[in-house]
Amino acid sequence: MTIKPGNYRIQNVGTGTYVDLAGGSSAQDTKVQGYTNAENLNQLVRHNEHRYWQFEKVGDNKWKILNAASGTYILAPVHAINQAVVGGTPPDVFTFIDSDGSYQIKLVDESLVLYLGSSEDTTPVVLQAADGGDNNQFWYLHPVQA
Repeated sequence: MTIKPGNYRIQNVGTGTYVDLAGGSSAQDTKVQGYTNAENLNQLVRHNEHRYWQFEKVGDNKWKILNAASGTYILAPVHAINQAVVGGTPPDVFTFIDSDGSYQIKLVDESLVLYLGSSEDTTPVVLQAADGGDNNQFWYLHPVQA
């Protein structure tokens, strides 16, 4: 799949859960977490916009990831292993590494990727060193129709 600017749901390959901004809050440092979602993959459901992410292209395979509910971005206050990502500003910039239909979401110019360690709801999304064999570092990107 070619990634294009637009809205997506981001589903973890290893856990099956989706990237969610806790409560859709616009407060700085709001938790970015994994959450189960049985809603229709192809419809933007107003009350679930905190699970929808807008990809904003800022260069060749360089993207900012904006939450549809809050207007805040995914960012990592500390670029280190096991550090949680949050919603807020200013945004970090990510690149998508294709792996047969799923992607690692990597901080630009660093070897750190988004990781979800458990399928339990509210598990924080954290940074991990890129490891091509760990499904919890890979994500399906589901385009959402507005």
